[in-house]
Amino acid sequence: MTKEWKSVRLYLVPSVIYLIHNNVQFATLTYVDPSTYQILGNLKIVTTGILFRLVLKRKLSNLQWMAIILLAVGTTTSQVKGCGDAPCDSVFSAPFQGYMLGILSACLSALAGVYTEYLMKKNSDSLYWQNVQLYT
Repeated sequence: MTKEWKSVRLYLVPSVIYLIHNNVQFATLTYVDPSTYQILGNLKIVTTGILFRLVLKRKLSNLQWMAIILLAVGTTTSQVKGCGDAPCDSVFSAPFQGYMLGILSACLSALAGVYTEYLMKKNSDSLYWQNVQLYT
């Protein structure tokens, strides 16, 4: 079991990222309605897949890439509102700040998850000890 401060302090990083992420989620909810928030939450899957590929060098199959692309396109198109015959002030159904905070939330969540996975894979301690360090 690793008890060195250098190793243990690495587990503080995901907790700080999740702390920021939780606050960004509440800020997002001030700009968007709950259904839009849930749809924007699906972007976590997209950003996690991309970060897994970039950071952990994991190969994704063509089917997995297609699923990520379809999810991103579906999330985007679900937020475009139709104007019909009336003139449109905005194409999107929520303020721009809400979308940016939703994207930031997705990126923070993915970053924390991928970083935690990275810590778990590079450490040779038992999974139980790693969980104790992580939850502490």
